[in-house]
Amino acid sequence: MESKKRKSPEISLKLEIIEDYNNKATPTELSRNTKTSTISTIVKNQEATKKASESMRDIKKAKRLGEPKYKELEKYLDMWFRDTKAHNSITLDGPLIQAQALKIATMLQKPDFKASSGWLNNFLKRNNISYKKCIGEAGLVDKVAAEKYQHKLKKSINRPIIHFFYTPIN
Repeated sequence: MESKKRKSPEISLKLEIIEDYNNKATPTELSRNTKTSTISTIVKNQEATKKASESMRDIKKAKRLGEPKYKELEKYLDMWFRDTKAHNSITLDGPLIQAQALKIATMLQKPDFKASSGWLNNFLKRNNISYKKCIGEAGLVDKVAAEKYQHKLKKSINRPIIHFFYTPIN
């Protein structure tokens, strides 16, 4: 007989259960196809859940409440990332983010920090960052040249078009 795997409820569900509990919901309303022991644990740990959810950016998908080991480092790295992205000065990719993390770790005197690919993936998840949003090459385009091209394109579109019709011979 196979045993069922444990499933941790998502934090958004935990917050809904806590809200319903605080609004005096009945135990049946709280159940939501969840065991009563799970609900009682969620209610018992509601302060920790609320506190952790405040610091999380995207709580819909998260299941655990763990904080990063290098919280201060990640805070500064996130500030650098958002500032760099806002200025569109360079293309941000994994190795560049890892190098900047190592610089910040050196400044904060964290010699045991390693900017591994696993750490990078978790950092990106925690801060809701994806590479498709990070590319700054669009900001490097010459805006004057782009406007000239758009103007030239509009002129060519407005030009009358001569159609040469092909008629098949029967």
